[in-house]
Parts: sequence; structure tokens; C-alpha cells
Amino acid sequence: MVARNTAVARQHLVRFYDDGPGGSVATKEKEQAFRDGFVAEARRLVRAWAHPPAELLTNDQITRVSLAERMKKLKFHSSAEIEAARNQRQQTRERHSVYRRGPDGPKTYLSGYLAGHEVPAARARGRHHALEYVIEPWRDAATSDVDVFDPLLLHPWLAAVEQWAQSPLRPEAPAPPPRLLEIRAATAHLRQEAPLIPVSTAFSEPALVCLVCGFEYVHPVAVECCPAGPQGLVSIDAKGVHLDPTRAPHGRGVEIRLTFLCEQGHLFSYRLKFHEGLTFLTRQVENLPSNAKDRPETIWRD
Repeated sequence: MVARNTAVARQHLVRFYDDGPGGSVATKEKEQAFRDGFVAEARRLVRAWAHPPAELLTNDQITRVSLAERMKKLKFHSSAEIEAARNQRQQTRERHSVYRRGPDGPKTYLSGYLAGHEVPAARARGRHHALEYVIEPWRDAATSDVDVFDPLLLHPWLAAVEQWAQSPLRPEAPAPPPRLLEIRAATAHLRQEAPLIPVSTAFSEPALVCLVCGFEYVHPVAVECCPAGPQGLVSIDAKGVHLDPTRAPHGRGVEIRLTFLCEQGHLFSYRLKFHEGLTFLTRQVENLPSNAKDRPETIWRD
């Protein structure tokens, strides 16, 4: 936004603004900057936008909370964030623009752009594109009813994005980042034929796979049972069997929770809740502790 003085204007300038991962001047530095910006924003989006499942227990009844109601409680506004991302890209462009004075003032003529602007420009573009990738299915009339904020969509997409970001750099033919609805693990629960408990049949018997990324190596880390009595919780983890006689049950009936951790670092659980003669089955993506010391360990038997 600041007009460059005469000395700066004499620097080597480039004629065209370049913020793409490829383009006429393809470099690994520029492609890496685009990836860095994209994956950083993708991580922020998943951390800030992913919400718990849509079912909340109220007075022992299941109340479905609509997406519109949840949106009101979230601490962001998608349109405002997109506008902010566009403004950031424009500010990056202006910071690297060189102007010449003319009849309309010091910024009458655009002389060009500072050499080296490609890296910060590509990083800003990567952040903006990650945001657009998440919002795109929501704005598309064909998929506008898809809850893009569901962790069952966002977490597998983030795993695919991080894998893409670590793939070899190819400036001459850069690979585009994965789109949200292109990830099979992300869209599996949207297909009617998808099982509630996904398994792999590649082994001698069906093997549980990760609920988030579909990885086949899954470890049991906890079993919890909250009985139908007045109080009490029985749990089993890597340290043994525990009893908390003071834990009050949640709702009515017995609740059993099985928690698993896949080797890609995703924590998820299946919950069985008995109520009025029926056993309901739900699944949930859990939050993995950021501190490695606090993460659950596998339940082993020697």
C-alpha cells in the first residue's frame, strides 16, 4: 500500500503478479509456500470449526440440533472469514507493488512487483484456498445440505491434506490439494450403504478400521461401563481395572463405551446405551490430548 521511492523503483521488478504454486516461474520455494499456507489454514479450520455430533441428550430424550442453531453458537462467520482471507491476499499484493507518480498522485502508474513476492503471495493464496475448499460444498446447490463442519468430514480431509503437503514437490506440475468430498473416508458415512462400524475384509476375519481415516491398524485403549445403579463407573485401560463409585450415570439405563486409537493418531469411540428395551449405538470422534504423556495406551495382555 506504500508507494515506493525512486531508489526502490530502480530495483529489478517483475511485470506480472505470481501467487500460484505453478505458473510461468515454477519454483519449489513457491510451491512449498502454497502448501504451508494451505495446511496451516486447514489445521486451524478443523480445530476451530469441527463440532461434536448433532445429538444432545436432554431430559433423557434425544434432541437433534440443526446446523443453523449450531452455527449461531460458533465463534466465526464463514463469509467474514472469506472476506478477511481475500483482504489478506490483496494486502500482500499491495506490499509488493511498485508505483510511479503521475497526474493522479504517487500511485498513478503500476511499474510492476518486487522480485521475490512469489513466496509470501503463494502462502496467502494457500490459506485462502483452504478456506474456500471447506466452504465450497456448503455453497454448492447440489451439496448444500452436507454438514461440512462434521468432524467425520473434516478430520479425514485434514489427514489427506497433511499427506498431500508431505508429498514430493513438482513445480513443473504441482499436485492440487484434495477437496473435501473427494476423500473416501470423509464421505463414507454419507452413503447409505456405508456400515455404522467400518471394517476391513483384507484379513482372515473382519478387522475394525479407523472411523476417521480408514486405517486398518487400530488399538483398543479403554472400556467403560456406567451401570444402571445410582452411581458408579467401571473402566479398563492400560493401567488396569478401575472403579469410581462416585460417578453419577448420564441419563437412564446402562452405557458402555469402547475407545480406540489408530496408528495415524485418531481417537474415536463407540457407545452402546440401553434405554426402554432398546440398545442404541452411536460413534464419536474424540479429542486426542496434545501432550504425548496424556495420550491413552493400548490395553495389552501378556
